[in-house]
Amino acid sequence: MSSYHEYLPKTWTEVIDENDILKEVFSNSSNQYSPVPDFLFQDLRGGNLKYMKPLFKLYGTLGLGLLERLEEIDRVTTDNYKREVDGKIYEAGYFNNKTSTDENLIKTVVTEYIEALTQVYKVICECDQPFNKEIKIEFVNQQEYDLINETIRSEEDTNYDIYTDISDWFIEQAEYKENCKELITLLDEPMYHINNDYFLSFYLRWGLLKDTKIENPLLPYYKLWTLGVTIAFKDKDTVVVLK
Repeated sequence: MSSYHEYLPKTWTEVIDENDILKEVFSNSSNQYSPVPDFLFQDLRGGNLKYMKPLFKLYGTLGLGLLERLEEIDRVTTDNYKREVDGKIYEAGYFNNKTSTDENLIKTVVTEYIEALTQVYKVICECDQPFNKEIKIEFVNQQEYDLINETIRSEEDTNYDIYTDISDWFIEQAEYKENCKELITLLDEPMYHINNDYFLSFYLRWGLLKDTKIENPLLPYYKLWTLGVTIAFKDKDTVVVLK
């Protein structure tokens, strides 16, 4: 018997047993500490996430909605996960996107993200936000960005405050609808390993939460990610965008 039978719910193993692609993927890396392979979505990249549909269907429309968001990530990164070097094809270890050069679009989405974060602090966290209402947006090169990152790590870091505030809320207070807690628990590591990015994972799971009170505030963060954009709060008054 394959090891995944020991660590997964019976409802999952019955589905996996009926599909050779899923059976191979889960047999290769399921274990006690990670019953679902960390790189499950990479293994199914390129249109094979459709084989997961019977598993997501176990959790109703909420589960299927999560699958749709995952399939969208697969689609928007399709052109950027394979490259040829010296006649050999290599696949990127993570999902990633080519960087947009449309500064007006980027500024618009950065503004949306800041507005969404403001709502998080006002409605969800019910506390003061760690940045000011009026924010400047600056485009910087890699050298300037690296220097800013070195500086903010040694001083007051707005980025760290935002990251810990939202992460702590998800860890300590987030509640999931119906039986979706099982789905989130099983897919926690694979969703993180999409790009080693907790905020991307939080964006994916938002639709499964109870009583969220506001629209998905991490949608603008996801939009920035699809644009291949990296940003950081230089201070409470300025966001820098790596160009």
